[in-house]
Amino acid sequence: MILKIKITTLLTFLVLFAFGQSSSVLKYVGIIKVKNSGSYFYQVNLEVKGNKISGVTITNTGNKNETTAALFGETKNNGKKISFRETKIIRTAIKDKQTAFCFVNAELVLRTKFNVEVLEGTFVGKDEKGNICAEGTIQLARKNFIVADSVDMSKLAKKLSDTLQKIQSDNSYVKPLSVNEVNKVFCGNNKKILVKFYDGNVIDGDRIEISYNGQVYRENYTLTEKGIYIEFNIEKGKENIIKVKTLNTGETGLNTVNIEIHISDKNIESYVLEAEAQKDIKIQLVN
Repeated sequence: MILKIKITTLLTFLVLFAFGQSSSVLKYVGIIKVKNSGSYFYQVNLEVKGNKISGVTITNTGNKNETTAALFGETKNNGKKISFRETKIIRTAIKDKQTAFCFVNAELVLRTKFNVEVLEGTFVGKDEKGNICAEGTIQLARKNFIVADSVDMSKLAKKLSDTLQKIQSDNSYVKPLSVNEVNKVFCGNNKKILVKFYDGNVIDGDRIEISYNGQVYRENYTLTEKGIYIEFNIEKGKENIIKVKTLNTGETGLNTVNIEIHISDKNIESYVLEAEAQKDIKIQLVN
């Protein structure tokens, strides 16, 4: 991602899905939501060699702010996860010398929803000095190989946006949890709420502590794919806060916890938290 700050907001970003160990060129289009800024469309052309990737990102294709940037990254866990960083600007149509660029650093997970290959996750942007200058969420879909380069990318992006919005509105959409703020979940008139804690990505030894209103429910739980279910009572006069403490980081990076909150049989809200070790994430159950 390239984010132009101070004068104009600009974004460039990378994504990928690796196929085996051979070299191949892939194209992706998608949207990235930058906190306190907005959503942007972009295209990524990349080459995959083994578990390494390189290529370019093209931001705001065809308009006055079009920018191309170089990218570098790698795949993890047989292509289920990727990490990347943008490294430099190759060319840009922006003439404003006051422009400051913010380069994306992200971890993405490959999922299939509505028969669409989607890469989603969170990111932080860093300037040339390594200072954080942006953050937000990412959702991308692979550009079908039969789509010609002459296709109007703005129209294609609009169709993609509509598809991703449909995915987003589905109950299975995974919402990121904030580490810095209390995450409120509205539970209707329920007096009891069933919550599932599990590892929805790579099983890599993530351990957590789970407590509720000051009472420890699990002291040292190692996340599994199957997970565990815990029922919590929503009581008047109490904060009704689930606290998840990350005890370590897994073998593949940050501690990642998937959480399903069962509001009803047909309404299951899905969340994910990614944090370093010894972080407290708070979820408040609200009537």
